[in-house]
Amino acid sequence: GDASAVDLAGSLLHDDAPAVRSAARSVRARRLAPSETVPEMVTAAAATDVAERQTAIDLLGRIDDPGATKAVAALVEGLRSKRDAATELEINEAAVRRLGQEVADRLAAERVAAAPAGDVTAGWRDCLEGGDPVKGRGVFFGKVAVSCVRCHRAEGIGGDVGPKLDGIAKEKDRAYLLEAIVAPDAKVADAFRTTVIITDDGRTVAGIVTGEKDGVLTLKNAEGGLVEVPVDSIEDRASGPSSMPADIIRKLSRRELRDLVAWLSSLR
Repeated sequence: GDASAVDLAGSLLHDDAPAVRSAARSVRARRLAPSETVPEMVTAAAATDVAERQTAIDLLGRIDDPGATKAVAALVEGLRSKRDAATELEINEAAVRRLGQEVADRLAAERVAAAPAGDVTAGWRDCLEGGDPVKGRGVFFGKVAVSCVRCHRAEGIGGDVGPKLDGIAKEKDRAYLLEAIVAPDAKVADAFRTTVIITDDGRTVAGIVTGEKDGVLTLKNAEGGLVEVPVDSIEDRASGPSSMPADIIRKLSRRELRDLVAWLSSLR
């Protein structure tokens, strides 16, 4: 709110650090007329630094001005001809704000139509690139609604109901990691497939089989606890879906999902 903030921001538009330039543009966007700032954002939307491009596009989407609307429309058309995966989410969000939900829905439909048949991640491809690994780590360890760390172990912390994640990026690419979150039942490793057991006294037990010894089957339930079931008491046994909750995607924003994928892809 200081009167000198705009002048200071103006002097930092050519700073060596992209984050400083982005912060300067944010100040100017709040304090100056759109006619002065929109051209700056348009130029920055083509910057080399990913985060700088993302911030500029996000600001264009929030400026209520015909010039900003025209700039966002140009970005949408550019996305149709040449996909910039790292800023696709920002362009989609800016399209909602400046061009309307109908335009954004058409973009989403085009994205799904262009995907290979059977691609269960087609509706989430704008979350594949451009995430912030630091924020993604925060989602993994800190977002209680999804509780990733309860079942997965990374950096020596967490449960072991699901696969350990340290080194996962050496074996799996971003597309696989995205699919594992948005459609966990699409590809399930046998070691993490849920087994559902009905005993002769009508009890139902579900979990991941960890072993069978001396006539006792041991399962690990969703809470990480071990349950022992005498084999001769099993009346019915069937394989179920992945032990990972199928609705986890409903508890993440698209930006959180993108950040989570970015962090997982850094675990080498």
